[in-house]
Amino acid sequence: MRREEAAQAAVTNIQIESGIHYLQTDEDETLQQNLKNEDSKRKVPIHSSLIALGLLQYVEDVKTAGHARLFPDLKKGSNGYGDAVGKWWSRHVDSLGLTDPRLVFHSLRHGALSKLRIAKCSSPVEYALLGHAEGDVHGASYGHRELLPISLLKEGLEWLRYDSIVDALSPIQQQHHSNSSRGMG
Repeated sequence: MRREEAAQAAVTNIQIESGIHYLQTDEDETLQQNLKNEDSKRKVPIHSSLIALGLLQYVEDVKTAGHARLFPDLKKGSNGYGDAVGKWWSRHVDSLGLTDPRLVFHSLRHGALSKLRIAKCSSPVEYALLGHAEGDVHGASYGHRELLPISLLKEGLEWLRYDSIVDALSPIQQQHHSNSSRGMG
């Protein structure tokens, strides 16, 4: 997803179809949600790694707390709700001593695109997942992406593997959950 699509998401954007959880990118004036273009409106399945790390429980916690936004602590900056996330990413990359100016937050999106292509994910699925316009600078042309089954989108997304990250973060997630349930998180 684009940084701003995720940062501006509402809890109501998390939906389920055919047993598959997804985030519906959308425009909503009351929630100040805007999309880059019409092709950006899409269903993005939630990756199994995010589910394993507790995203669905997080969504329920945010709903229970009465928040409309998925990430209620993000405030709209000069570059949208994701502005603070982008600035944090830049500081993090700098703190690691990485100096390549191409290592911006959007690099994650480019990396996902590269991995999908290496895995030979079909162009219609790739375009539907990334919200690219048909026949744009990336090439392919396919109409009616809304007819692609959510299961096909999920299958395409799962070509992206993050098992080692889940393994590394799971103990941290479990500790956080343990502390939260005792009122310390």
